[in-house]
Amino acid sequence: MLAKAKAGLEDLFQNLFCSIIVLVLLAGNVTAHGLTFAMIPKGIDDPNLLQAWYGCKAAAKERGDTCLLLGDTTDGYFRGQLDAIRNAIDRRVDGIMISVTRSDFIAPTGLAEARKANIPVITYDSDLTEPYQGLRILHVGNDNFSVGLELAALLRQSMPHGRTLCILSSGRDDPNLNRRIAGVRHGLREPVIDHNTIQNTPDTTETSEPLAEGTGWIEYQRCPLYNKGDQRVALTQLKNISSLLGIDAVVAVGSWLVDDSTLPLQSLLQEFGDHRPLLLMATGTLSPEQEQLVHSGLVQGYVTIDFFKMGELSYTALRNIADQHTALPIPELPLKIMRYTEEDPKGRSEM
Repeated sequence: MLAKAKAGLEDLFQNLFCSIIVLVLLAGNVTAHGLTFAMIPKGIDDPNLLQAWYGCKAAAKERGDTCLLLGDTTDGYFRGQLDAIRNAIDRRVDGIMISVTRSDFIAPTGLAEARKANIPVITYDSDLTEPYQGLRILHVGNDNFSVGLELAALLRQSMPHGRTLCILSSGRDDPNLNRRIAGVRHGLREPVIDHNTIQNTPDTTETSEPLAEGTGWIEYQRCPLYNKGDQRVALTQLKNISSLLGIDAVVAVGSWLVDDSTLPLQSLLQEFGDHRPLLLMATGTLSPEQEQLVHSGLVQGYVTIDFFKMGELSYTALRNIADQHTALPIPELPLKIMRYTEEDPKGRSEM
């Protein structure tokens, strides 16, 4: 009888032990799943913003979290972003990071709905415009006005006395690109740029007046030209304004001319020969092929942005908010400059 009782107790303890092990494993599985964040770029086919997602995904993996890529192609634009925001809300994600297209379309509905669902939102690369910035906690990215200033400085170095200019952009409503355009215009109006006082100038607004006679530079009246993120459209625009209008300089405030491949741009510029325009652009981390365009003198310079690092910082910022319910300071991303000089035909890289 005693032996039976003893055996029964042993079975009970064994069952309890197994139950505890199962509960521990289940708890471990819940923890292993971690948090899920949604990254919504302007377009899931944008190569620079894909780099930001790779950075976010790598940083999230180290913490056992997930960084989802949600959205539409650049053809879907702000309507695709609104759908992606609602998709993220339906998935009950732990946070949303978004590179803004059109604030007045996505903010009053989509981002307001995210706030009601208690989902924290930050912006990266492209910020919300006023009066919608209260719908995000913080912004991660470069000072886009400074990107424009650096492009203007490169243009002044290559062509000090000014000529006719055309600016290429993606969309009329892109907040970050409009800031870059404003920076280019301000940098070409002012011979000396004081980075400490640029926020006090009228051209730091989202839009700015085109360059006209009296500034040294004159913008062609149909510019800026907008390509909706399509490389073929951007190349066609470059060909038309260069061959038909004789534009002296072209500033692309994004990388659309070289997004898929550098070969079409290289062929086009070589076709122009000595009559090709001076060309500068803002882009992400340079590929060897993009650097070669500077080494050969076909492109006069780049202002480059580290989108992979931007993605890492965006994830870190949102994770901190999820953990501590507060926004911690985010370091500023440095810009890198590469320019062509006749004295140094291999190009010169600067911070």
